[in-house]
Amino acid sequence: MKSAVTVVLCVISMFISHAHGAGEKKIVESNTGIKLKVGVFDRQATEGSGPSIGGLVRGLIKNGYEAQAISDFEKLTLLQYDIIYLCNVTSVGMVRPSWKKNLRNYVREGGSLIQTWRQASPGGIQIISGHQAVKGLSTLKENANKAPLENDMGDENSTTVKKGKQNRNFVPAYGKKFKVLIKDNASQAVAVAYQFGKGKIIVTGMNLNISKNGRATLWPKGSNESVIKAFIEWLKPRISKEVRIAKALASPSILMTRYKMNTAAGFFPNFSVRIATGNSRGKIELSCPNDPDIVLEKETSVELVQGRNGTLESYKVSGQIEKSKDAVREILFRAKIGSQVVEETVKITSTYGGPGVLGEQRGLWTWPKNVPDPQKSFPRFKKMGINLVIPQISHGVTAFYPDSTVQFVYKAVPGYAGSDWLVQAIESARANDMKIIPYIGVFSLSSLTRRHPDIFKKLEKEGRVVIGSRGESVAWLCPTHEGNIQHIEDVVAEIATKYKVDGVQLDVIRYRDKNGCYCGRCRDVFEMQLGNTLANWPGDVINGEYVSQWLEFRRECISNVVQRVSKRIRKDAPGVKLSAAVFSGWPNCRDAVGQDWSRWCQEGWLDSVEPMTYTTSSRLFNGYSKSHHEALPEGFPVRQGMGVTSAAGWIQYPSQLAHHIALARKNKASGWVLWRYNKSTDQMLEALAPWINQK
Repeated sequence: MKSAVTVVLCVISMFISHAHGAGEKKIVESNTGIKLKVGVFDRQATEGSGPSIGGLVRGLIKNGYEAQAISDFEKLTLLQYDIIYLCNVTSVGMVRPSWKKNLRNYVREGGSLIQTWRQASPGGIQIISGHQAVKGLSTLKENANKAPLENDMGDENSTTVKKGKQNRNFVPAYGKKFKVLIKDNASQAVAVAYQFGKGKIIVTGMNLNISKNGRATLWPKGSNESVIKAFIEWLKPRISKEVRIAKALASPSILMTRYKMNTAAGFFPNFSVRIATGNSRGKIELSCPNDPDIVLEKETSVELVQGRNGTLESYKVSGQIEKSKDAVREILFRAKIGSQVVEETVKITSTYGGPGVLGEQRGLWTWPKNVPDPQKSFPRFKKMGINLVIPQISHGVTAFYPDSTVQFVYKAVPGYAGSDWLVQAIESARANDMKIIPYIGVFSLSSLTRRHPDIFKKLEKEGRVVIGSRGESVAWLCPTHEGNIQHIEDVVAEIATKYKVDGVQLDVIRYRDKNGCYCGRCRDVFEMQLGNTLANWPGDVINGEYVSQWLEFRRECISNVVQRVSKRIRKDAPGVKLSAAVFSGWPNCRDAVGQDWSRWCQEGWLDSVEPMTYTTSSRLFNGYSKSHHEALPEGFPVRQGMGVTSAAGWIQYPSQLAHHIALARKNKASGWVLWRYNKSTDQMLEALAPWINQK
């Protein structure tokens, strides 16, 4: 039997041969021997959603492609690339509404497009319905019972994909010139090649480029690497980039890298304007006739198609934004090339959040290994306006502090030579007028199975880990096991009484997801509370008549732990505050992970709450911040969490972070906390320090 990779390559090879057959000889072939140029859309740069695309770009370059990140779908941008790569794009963010039309025209005129995993369908070039993720598809195999491979487009092939636990797939939507490259065991398409005009498209639901934790893009390994290389080989345009540029840019054009932007009051956003001269001959005269304060600085100037279509020039834009109030500013850009004039307008919306509440808490989440020397780092934090540090000090059954009487594992802080990192951190915080609130990862056992399998097996044998719907053990502590609850109480009490901390924060105080816990103990407790014995377990609570009761049961299990920890800390260390880092998607997190954090605040079990409002979208951040304020008692302290570097994306510019802070202040937050401290966060804070520290 042929290998799966061989099958896929054969299918694509035959599709290439057929697509380049009779009736297409007049089409100009793409230059042989020249590196394919790939533009990878960076949705984080446009306040869209999804992980950083850096890993994918680096992988493409390492494998011989010329790859760059792009942040718009404008004609002048798309034409510079042979292939546009959309990886896990669920939201394109703040791009021009014409992005679908532009991308459709780009493909129609000979460009290529690849979409992997989750897709935001580009309108008219939609070839697949039901755009959803297909997970767990790392193993390919041939289904020998299917018909042999066929050459003509429209016929499906025999390749299948090992079925994942969440196998939601693609099916052809319309069009005759398509080829199903890969199917799953249910005979549904998971990878389809398609011709659109003179261009080519491949859409797949396979997770070829996203890391297991969903936090980053990457270059695939093994069979997936061969598949993606085969996809890219087939996508090589038949019409050269030079020919496409020559046709599209006969006339002068103007492009704004961002046409609509949000920013904080006083911060001019980062963007550029590009001018293509086309066939016009003459010097570019670029101006903003209605805005004399705008400064235009030439960045680059390149010839297009060996000068036959003039040049493409890029200008960096800078200016002033109102500092003390909300404002909307529209700026007209006018470019004169010879006798022709082209114009474009951008819109900048700025938010004024004020100086923050009196005593605003400005914090950093950090791992101890990122701050091995608090005596050196904390004075720097103070200069940058930080007055609160929240370091991880415990995770599951692992401690980052020595001599614990309740933890299973002690993990020393890399780079720290002293005996107790937390003691030095507390002393450094006091010396710099900063508060320190260590956080513990309550239920997660994420690294235990790999690093300490003996301990995990012990916990598993004792019935202390979550059991999934298939009876599998999950690296998560079960919240109904009395030993686990007592352990969590003891860890919090130990930190609160042994160290002079200002508070303790509960992190990962939830279920991992909707899967579990279906252990015998959870079943017994649930049935006892329900007053009924279930015949179909766990089906009755997964998709049966007891779903709503089960979701409420899960919420009660987590809430019980919070209540008990609160009672313990108020008894053992009444001066130490208790807080929690929680999911931002209120109230969806109540069902998704059993996290009813509004109730915890209403009941008085917590003293403050830190929603992890990790998004690069200012629209989403503003909406979340409003919902958090509305979910809490009047005046309850809420410090909005901001993901400078998180799975939801990386904040690109200081002006973006300033805008998030301004929105948090506008929505009456008592402070904000940045996830997490690293080089990128340090650079952001250094740039913003004068603004943060202003009174």
